[in-house]
Amino acid sequence: MLNRHVNQPSNLIRVAANVVDFLIFALLAFLSVQFIFKPIFVTNNAQYQEQETVRYSAYVRSGLFIKGENDVYSQYVGNDTETYKKIVEDYYLTDIYFGSTWYKEKGGTRNAYKVQEYNAGILQIGGDDSLFEYDYTAGEVDKTKLGVLKASLYVDEDKTKDLKEDSKPLILNFYKGAYRDCFQDLFKDNYFNETYKFCQKYDGYALVLGLTVSSAIVYLIVPLFTIYGYTIGRLIFKIQVVSLAGFVCKKYQIALRYVLCLILCLLPLFISDLFVLAPIWGAYLFISLIAAIILQERTSLPDLISFTRLADGKTSTIYMSTEDMEENEED
Repeated sequence: MLNRHVNQPSNLIRVAANVVDFLIFALLAFLSVQFIFKPIFVTNNAQYQEQETVRYSAYVRSGLFIKGENDVYSQYVGNDTETYKKIVEDYYLTDIYFGSTWYKEKGGTRNAYKVQEYNAGILQIGGDDSLFEYDYTAGEVDKTKLGVLKASLYVDEDKTKDLKEDSKPLILNFYKGAYRDCFQDLFKDNYFNETYKFCQKYDGYALVLGLTVSSAIVYLIVPLFTIYGYTIGRLIFKIQVVSLAGFVCKKYQIALRYVLCLILCLLPLFISDLFVLAPIWGAYLFISLIAAIILQERTSLPDLISFTRLADGKTSTIYMSTEDMEENEED
């Protein structure tokens, strides 16, 4: 028998309650990661700090980090083409990094590119989309010199005038991309790959524990200690969690509602790329929202797996059981 005294909350109220809960969760996650788990796994972890020093040294010694304000080295984020060009050429073509004693001591075995390798591998001369061509200043193709910009990128074919306006952003974007590729090139050395993975693992531990503990407080512990499965957001807007029949739900159903949230919080242990994680999290929120809108009882994904639904606590009367409802109706 269904509880005839249950009314659904409006979508606007549901969204408002979810926003409040999410903001509380985000605040708790930030605080717990920054002040509890990051100090444990990162800041006060001597092994992590040792590996992080190696990673940072690789960025600095390779020239990919440049000195900025207060003599602090960091990644270049400007829009000066010549700066990007110099960083890329110094990285690939000089012995600043690959020829250093530090690099060899870390087990690095690679050497700087030869001009021919740079022209083919980085400038991609000969490719249909390449912006570069072989040097021709002496009247014949010289493959021993660095490639030069194609004549078609200039105002005149003789390259005696300035670049075309629409050529400048193309060149800037090329060198920006080449600069990003330099960071990926570091992973070709085992020492850097292992160092990066080690730091990433402990960063992931801090993030996952922060997300898990915070989500458990907001979406599991607080609801378990209230008769109607209230979170802070649902309490504010008087939204109650009930069984599909409209009666007070069981504690295990409250726990089941948390399962999907727990899975999402644990994902960074297996997927470290934020550009992969963000669409997964976004897809979950989108599908849950669509389900709540189009399904007859406005059930979200947590509702579906826990056999529950939401009720408007202001206009609904929730009973413990069918017998309880019948007794109250008789009175």
